[in-house]
Amino acid sequence: MIYRPETELLSHYFQAELSRQFDAWIWFTETEAVAARPQAHPHGPDDTYPFGL
Repeated sequence: MIYRPETELLSHYFQAELSRQFDAWIWFTETEAVAARPQAHPHGPDDTYPFGL
């Protein structure tokens, strides 16, 4: 990666106008972690079959 400070503003940031870009938005004042679901045992061969990647 090459960092060029002179182009950072143009390449990393953009104008955001929520009311023009989205129909609605939701704001959560509190959140909590999501628990992982138990892993299911897939039926049939692996997704990488027959290559075994």
